[in-house]
Amino acid sequence: MPAGDPWDLRLAEALNQLSDVQLSLDRETVRRQELEAVFDRILGSMSDALVETDPRGVVVRANRAAIALLDPSGAGLVSRPVADFLGVDVPASPWRLMAQADDGRLSLETSLRRSDGGEVAASLACAVVRDSTGRISGAVYVARDLSETHRLFRALESAESRWRLLAEITARLNEELDPRAALGDIAARIAAVVGCQVAVVLVDDAMVAEVAVAGGDEVRAGELRSLAGRPVEARTALAVVVDSRQPMHAPSLPPTYPLVSTRPFALPPNGAALVPLAAKDTCVGALALLCDDAGELGPEIVELAEQVAGRVGTALMAARLRQAVADLQSAQQMARFREDVLAGLSHDMKTPLAVITGSIDTIAEMGDQLPQESTDKLYAGVANQSRRLRRLVMQFLDYTLLEAGREVAVTPVEMELGPAVQAVVGSYGPSAEFRVDVPAGLPAVRADPARLDQVLSNIIGNAIKFSPAGTPVEVVAAATADEVEVAVVDHGPGIAPSDLARLFQKFTRGSAAASTEGTGLGLYMSQVLMAAQGGRITVSSRVGQGSRFTLYFPAVVDQ
Repeated sequence: MPAGDPWDLRLAEALNQLSDVQLSLDRETVRRQELEAVFDRILGSMSDALVETDPRGVVVRANRAAIALLDPSGAGLVSRPVADFLGVDVPASPWRLMAQADDGRLSLETSLRRSDGGEVAASLACAVVRDSTGRISGAVYVARDLSETHRLFRALESAESRWRLLAEITARLNEELDPRAALGDIAARIAAVVGCQVAVVLVDDAMVAEVAVAGGDEVRAGELRSLAGRPVEARTALAVVVDSRQPMHAPSLPPTYPLVSTRPFALPPNGAALVPLAAKDTCVGALALLCDDAGELGPEIVELAEQVAGRVGTALMAARLRQAVADLQSAQQMARFREDVLAGLSHDMKTPLAVITGSIDTIAEMGDQLPQESTDKLYAGVANQSRRLRRLVMQFLDYTLLEAGREVAVTPVEMELGPAVQAVVGSYGPSAEFRVDVPAGLPAVRADPARLDQVLSNIIGNAIKFSPAGTPVEVVAAATADEVEVAVVDHGPGIAPSDLARLFQKFTRGSAAASTEGTGLGLYMSQVLMAAQGGRITVSSRVGQGSRFTLYFPAVVDQ
């Protein structure tokens, strides 16, 4: 072909253009490779897992975070259906994604399946991918591992639950003067939170004083409760914990391990923790957690048990201290009461003793010089004051019997009430003024003559004590359907309404009696003696007008 042929020129030009195109393609390929390398580096540096699929839902790309999250077994993610890793609630292809979301985008929390069969909680964002022409070319799934977040939330909820439990237990303990009343409720609350059987075992002087159980096996609960009243057995975890005041935690137990008794449980627990109920240097028992799954008793539960035990132990010790102080105060008060009783008794005995001594001295000195009438009066006075002195001694002896937990002796018989009333009234002699109305024909009553004399003397003596000079004491008897009543009325200062409710309590004296002598036992013993005879006593009073005490005796009804 001749040189300079146009065809050669056109061929050379075409080849040059082809070379330029190839160079452009090579440069574009390099740029794309560089961009893909940058893209891969960006994907690789992402903490979130990213998976890209083709239109069929097959994985075509996955970053390192996705491999770490979804493929711990190393089976590979690329070329596998993305449905292998998604939950059933997640669309596993671009077309399903479009069907579920109009804009082809979806965000949700779900559980992803891993190649080793496990699952992981994740937040997932997925979107349809389109090419430059707008056609769907696949989908992308971006997942963030929520395992640690959920773990932190669970830890926070657990901590909140524990602190709430501690607050509830503290409040429950503060509701009771005696914390032992709250132990059953506290055991139930702990069992509900930790999921174990809980027993609160109180120990007093090497004896199991009380056991409160909640949760767990009921047969084992019965065995635990049956320990109350038995000695704390040596070579048991309970004995060691109480003695050392140190907790014991055995996540896994052999069936024969002695926890609170050397006798094995019918259904032995697989794990246990015993925590002392201690305050300072004193231990009052133990908090026991018993579980059937050895893995249930983790360090957090044992720590919670120690915190609960600390609060319960402190509350129990505080209650014991309060009781000790109360007992001491009660003993001191009883000692003062005994002193007051003896002082009052001594004072009340002075008058009859003085009358008896004076009468005897007069008879001894004057002898036959006294007229017979005077001698008879002196002897009558000695007899009356002797009876009065005997009543005082009997009242004191009756009181000591009641304080010792014994009952006073009464022997009711059928008797007439009129003569008994007249005898008591007559024993006070001419120094006391009376207006007596005891009609004839009253039914007989059942009463102990000596006790009736004692009660009437207490009531009439009080009426004389509080009656103004020149004002008689009224003694009125009457019969009802099945009772005979004797009313003793005075016109003294009366009894304040605030004193009436406790008037018959021992050592109680009304505010109006502050300036008078007495033991504070007369009305108390009168009520006791009336009840012992099958009768009763009532009182009504108006301040400034006087008081009315009424004795009711069971009448003897003719058959």
